[in-house]
Amino acid sequence: MTNNPKYVENAYFAKEGYIYTAAVDSLAAGAIANVSVSINTDADFYILKSTYWANESATDDPTRFELPSPGILVQIQDTASGNQLFRQPLPLASVFGTGSNPFIWPAPYGVAGGGALEFTFENITNATVYENVFLNLVGMKAFRQSR
Repeated sequence: MTNNPKYVENAYFAKEGYIYTAAVDSLAAGAIANVSVSINTDADFYILKSTYWANESATDDPTRFELPSPGILVQIQDTASGNQLFRQPLPLASVFGTGSNPFIWPAPYGVAGGGALEFTFENITNATVYENVFLNLVGMKAFRQSR
């Protein structure tokens, strides 16, 4: 049994767009970082899309139009249910798109209000340091009907 809510249209009285972000200031070559993101208690959250931003420290140019395809693996775990969202850590660019071309999830993934998501980042490069790594979960807050 899992604690993640299944989306049922008539179970909610209001919905609004929302973005949760997991961020790492700096990820050295070969390093692993864990970041926990708490979901607000006021509503369940449904992940619909995901995007990323990352700078390579050697080419830190905020005016460039193309993001690097980072040598970063990512795993996300829903701490309430214990579910890992991917069978194994995946290359970041395969499950997180850009702001103009986001990754669209095959089905909404629900996280209960008050839950948390644990992100594990692993830099698999030998020499590249990534700075300002942002993983954005673009989705919807769904407020439950009062009974």
